[in-house]
Amino acid sequence: MRSAFGLLGKQLGAALETVRRLEELDRRNTELREQAEEMALLNDVARRVAGSFEVGRLLEMGGETLRRLLDADRWVVLLPDPSEPALRFHARAPEGAILGPREESVSMAAFRERRVVQDLEPPDPARPAVTTRTRLAVPLIARDEVLGVALVVDEHARSFTRPEMDRALAVAGQLALALLSARLYEALRSSYAELARAQKELIDRERLAALGELSASIAHEVRNPLGVIFNSVGSLRRIVKPQGDAALLLDIIGEEADRLNRMVGDLLDYSRPVQPALQPVPLRPLFEEAIESARQQSGDGTQRVAVTIRVAEDAATVRADARLLRQALVNLFLNAYQAMPRTGRLEVRASRSTIDSRPFAEIVVHDSGPGIPPDVVDKIFKPFFTTKAMGTGLGLAVVRRIVEHHGGTIELGRLSPGAEFKLRLPLEAQNDSS
Repeated sequence: MRSAFGLLGKQLGAALETVRRLEELDRRNTELREQAEEMALLNDVARRVAGSFEVGRLLEMGGETLRRLLDADRWVVLLPDPSEPALRFHARAPEGAILGPREESVSMAAFRERRVVQDLEPPDPARPAVTTRTRLAVPLIARDEVLGVALVVDEHARSFTRPEMDRALAVAGQLALALLSARLYEALRSSYAELARAQKELIDRERLAALGELSASIAHEVRNPLGVIFNSVGSLRRIVKPQGDAALLLDIIGEEADRLNRMVGDLLDYSRPVQPALQPVPLRPLFEEAIESARQQSGDGTQRVAVTIRVAEDAATVRADARLLRQALVNLFLNAYQAMPRTGRLEVRASRSTIDSRPFAEIVVHDSGPGIPPDVVDKIFKPFFTTKAMGTGLGLAVVRRIVEHHGGTIELGRLSPGAEFKLRLPLEAQNDSS
């Protein structure tokens, strides 16, 4: 009997050991399956984010993956602003979601402590109908640098398990590496763009230097004979007192000589380096001087052109070189007068505008002439392009160079009726607080 019980005990012990080993094997199989699923998830995340250098798209993919992985309701990714100690939103879903103080607090804790932080909002006895939320903030860490925080929010009370938090941290690591690569790619692209800009500037400077030498030679060789022609025409008019065809021919000679003189002047203006000496310049008197100069150069027909000047008080003064800005305005007003040889309206107005939080004076010059043909819009500011029989094609090119060297911009407004140009120049510093 005793031997029978001993045999039974051995069999039970062997059975228990077998059960224990089966349970251990099942547990190991479960762990291996979970590890395989985790590896598959990480590979899927790495595959989807690899090759994408658009930050917004990366955050969308990473945040949505975390939400599905943890079976949560919503997510938001916060990235640090270098200029501010607080985190700021870079992407969020659903669109227009707003985080409360607790979300911001748990996100900041995860960012500063470099660890996953879980927060379960305690129920409010005074508001039993309000759903209790659970938050999980996961830091985005790549190469020992915290790039931001991915915050997952569940609208129900729950406790995220350690395996869930580990998987979330692994996904966040993949997202952080992709985000770091995107930042490096953006920095590289900016460097290439800056290099291209520097090369273009160097080529432009070399071209202008060559053009300057050529212009100086032309001015010397052409203006000396021009002076002789002007003096000869004037002497003939005094001595001969021509009439009829003779007077007409002398007028043509004088006009063509004056046109050639203006062409040489425009060429010198374009090739001359633009180095503005910035100082506060009131706009209204500058407008009036430039309009009067353009009127005198355009002839008697300008007397029938009505001029309107409007300058807003908060855009009355710009930082500019008065001489260069006057030259640019004279060129614009000359074009306007030439577009209205008999009668018309010239409107000049200045108002305040803001670009990237910087205050600018927006100057609009609008005439009632025939306007600008749409097919020449892309060429209007190019050197030596003109639609006039007597033009040099350098007037607007000079205007653009002057405006851009002042830190401003110039562009076409409406094309018809009439032509409209919009200049933006930095306002004088004292107006920044107005």
